[in-house]
Amino acid sequence: MDIKNIELWPRITFDVDGPLVSHFFLLLQQGVTIRSRTGCSVAAFLREEIGADSETIEKIQSVILDGSPVDDLESAVIKDGSVLALSAAMPGLVGATLRRGGTYSSFRNAITYHETQEECIKGEGLVHIKVFNLLMAELGPGLLQRGVVISSEDFIRFATGQSQDFRQGCRRITLDGKPLASGELPDSAWLSGKGHIFLSLSSTGERKSCLDISLQSAASHIRASDGREIPFTKAVLTIRNMCDSEVVDILPHATLGQEGGTVQDVSSSFSQSAHSSIPPGGAADWDVYDLLIPAHSGTASKIHMFGYRAALNWRFELAAWAEYRPSGSSITAQTPVSRWALRWSVENPATADVGLTIEDLKD
Repeated sequence: MDIKNIELWPRITFDVDGPLVSHFFLLLQQGVTIRSRTGCSVAAFLREEIGADSETIEKIQSVILDGSPVDDLESAVIKDGSVLALSAAMPGLVGATLRRGGTYSSFRNAITYHETQEECIKGEGLVHIKVFNLLMAELGPGLLQRGVVISSEDFIRFATGQSQDFRQGCRRITLDGKPLASGELPDSAWLSGKGHIFLSLSSTGERKSCLDISLQSAASHIRASDGREIPFTKAVLTIRNMCDSEVVDILPHATLGQEGGTVQDVSSSFSQSAHSSIPPGGAADWDVYDLLIPAHSGTASKIHMFGYRAALNWRFELAAWAEYRPSGSSITAQTPVSRWALRWSVENPATADVGLTIEDLKD
C-alpha cells in the first residue's frame, strides 16, 4: 500500500449505540491497517500508537511480527509494512509454544523473531494489525475510534452480514462527510474501483478531537560552522486531521522551556507557515529546531553565537495544542495539550552525528 494514497480512499464514519461496537471486532480478526510511527519497538508501538496500558500488555501473551513469534517486545522493531498479530493466552500446546517467554518457547527457536536491522529507520508508515480473542475488547474500541483501513471486500462482507437491528442502531453514517443511509451499506456501487476504505467509529455521546498532535524524529542534516554537513535528527511537530471533513481556522499554540531556564510562549512562530485549513487525512508539519527553538529568546541567543552545539545535551520541554473549527460549524474546538521532553546529543563523536530522544510527558 502506498501511504501517499491513503487520503484518496473513501472515508466512512459510524456513530452507533454502545453495544454495537463489538460487531466491528470481526474486522480486527481479519486485519486492519493504521498509519503510525515506525522504527519504534513493539513495546513502544503498543503503548504510544494503539494506547495499550501496562495491564493490557500483560494480557498479550502471543505476539507475531512479520510471521515470527516475538519474545522481547523492546528489541523487536515495527517497520513500514509490518504485520503484527496480537493474542491473549491460547489453549493447548500451540498456545503454550507461541506464548512470549513461555516454558515451551525454545521449541520454536528457529522461527522466533530476531532483529537483524542494524540501523533503525524512524518515520511514518502503514502497519497491518490483527487482534484476537479477549484483546478485541481491550484494544478494539481505541483502534476503531482512531480509524483503520480495511479492504473493500472485507467491508462488503461485514455490511451484508449485519442484521436489521444493527442498521437501526447506527445513529449516523457518513461517507466522505455526507450522510449515508444504513440501507445503502450492502450496495457496493459507491465502492466501485476502490480497493480500500478508511473506517472510524464512535459511540453515541462520545466526542473526539478532529486534530491529532504528534512529535516525531526524522533524519536530516545541518551545516556546521566549518561548512560540513552533519547528520542531524530533527523533531517534527505534526497536526493531522483525523475527521472525515475539512478543519478550518486552525490556530496552533506551543510553549517551550529549556532546562534551567524559563518556559516561553512560542506560538507566534507558527504565523511564518500558517495553515488556515487541513483536509480530511491531511497534516501540517513544523520543524521544532528551525522554527520553535529560535522563538525562545534565551536559547536563540546561544544558538546565534555557538550554532547547533548550543542545543546539545539540554533538556527541552515542549507543549502543543490547537484551536480549530470543523467546516460548517460555528463552534471553536480545542485539542488536548500534548507534552514532550527533547534532548539532542552527539551519538557518534567520530562523525559528530547528532541524535534526538523524545519522551512523552503525561499530566
